Amino acid sequence: MFIVSKVLYEAISQEDKKVIASIEGQLQEKRPLLKAPYPCGPNYHDVLQNTNVWEDLRQFKITGSRLPALLGSHGQEKFIKCWKVVKQGFKESDVINTNFENFKRGHKFEKEAISVFCKFV
Repeated sequence: MFIVSKVLYEAISQEDKKVIASIEGQLQEKRPLLKAPYPCGPNYHDVLQNTNVWEDLRQFKITGSRLPALLGSHGQEKFIKCWKVVKQGFKESDVINTNFENFKRGHKFEKEAISVFCKFV
């Protein structure tokens, strides 16, 4: 009887080990391989500003320059104008005065700023 019990115990133990190994395999966390980040962000497009391609990329999009107005920080009138640009696809220059000195400065130094930013990322 002792031999039968020992054989039975070993058989059950072997089966338990298989079940445990199967469960452990299923419980292991599956993680995707990490990809290198985009140096200038995943939405960066290397196009000249104020070109047709640039305007097409911005059409119907909430951009960084439009976001503050859409959050209401520039008042209701500016919100309505920006919303028309995003929702109806109007050209920004047709709806909002975009001829500001800080825009000109931004255009002038943009390539240099991107280059410096990419070195730190």
